[in-house]
Amino acid sequence: MMMATMLLLESRRTVAKFKVKVKIKAEYEYEVDVDTNTEAQAEDGATRVWRENMPEDFQVEKGYVTAYETEAEQLTAICPGCHVEHVIPHDDLRVCHCGQFGHNPYYEPSVPLSKRAPMRPHLIVDNVCTPEPWWWDDHDYCAACGAKIELEDKAHG
Repeated sequence: MMMATMLLLESRRTVAKFKVKVKIKAEYEYEVDVDTNTEAQAEDGATRVWRENMPEDFQVEKGYVTAYETEAEQLTAICPGCHVEHVIPHDDLRVCHCGQFGHNPYYEPSVPLSKRAPMRPHLIVDNVCTPEPWWWDDHDYCAACGAKIELEDKAHG
C-alpha cells in the first residue's frame, strides 16, 4: 500500500526534481605593509590579518575562506654588510635616468647598446635626484657596502 501511494504521488508531479550544488564566492582585496625577512613570511603575515582589513559588512567566517591569492613585493632589504635597512628597487619608486650619476652599470657588455638604459637609474626624493641607496650589483647590499666590495675586488685583482 505504501509503495502504491509513493507511485501515485510521483505520477502526480508536474515538474522535475533537481539537486543543485551552489558555491558562493566572494572577493575583497586589501594591501598591508609587513616587516619580515622573506616574501613567504610577508604573504603569510598579510593573510593572517584578513579580518582586520575587511569592511564590517563583509561577514565571512574563517572556516569558509578556502584560498588566498597573494602577491608580494619587497620594498626594503637589510644589508648583510652593515645590517642597515635600505630601499630596494620596486614598482612604486620614482626613478630618473638623467645621467647625473653616470652610466648604467646594470647591463652586461653583451647586452646591445640599443637595449641598455643609457644612464644609471636613481631615486627621486622630494623632486630631487638622489643616488640610489642599494648597490647596483646586489640590491641586498647598501650602496656604501657595495662600494667597499668593489674596492676590495679591485685591490685583490
